[in-house]
Amino acid sequence: MSKLIASAMLMLVIGSPAVAESTFNGSQTVGTFSATYTIVTDGVTGPLDSSNIISWSVTLNNGSLTPSFSNSDGGALYLVNSQLSSDGVNLLWDYGLGDSNTDGYAYFVNGADPRSFLCFQLNGCVDASRGSVWIADPWPIEVQTTSQRGQQIIASISGAVPEPATWAMMLLGFGGIGFAMRRRRFELARPASPPPIARTRR
Repeated sequence: MSKLIASAMLMLVIGSPAVAESTFNGSQTVGTFSATYTIVTDGVTGPLDSSNIISWSVTLNNGSLTPSFSNSDGGALYLVNSQLSSDGVNLLWDYGLGDSNTDGYAYFVNGADPRSFLCFQLNGCVDASRGSVWIADPWPIEVQTTSQRGQQIIASISGAVPEPATWAMMLLGFGGIGFAMRRRRFELARPASPPPIARTRR
């Protein structure tokens, strides 16, 4: 029985994907402007750079215009000296203490009109306003900003659901364990065979 259970557990471990993509949703309100966005990463936790970002999309709103842009329609992401990280549930950006002279920013730009953008910065994204969030909408060009300090959550996973392949392997594993336990019970309940009858010669 122990061998069967060990095999089923091994199937669970081997069959499950090591790292799955993570989809983070977030929003920012800066003055009268707002931004909602989705960022998909490769599931890695800890510090992130451009290689960890699979896709992204941003929608801005200035009360009259609502431009949307993403990596799939010509939008650009400039992730310089990344202060971005993930704890597996949240995306975080470190704004520093407002005194950094080192450039560091995540700059999401509308490919159709670069006057539309969302920027999280340590420094160097738009100007010297260190530790801030910027939202800009196109014509008439207007930029609004707000100061931030320290590490802040900028997006989170909402209702994480295991992938179908993970569910399938879990069900297979538990099914194997159940089969092994049932078979063991059957063997214990089966009466032992009677000893052979000794025959005597006459």
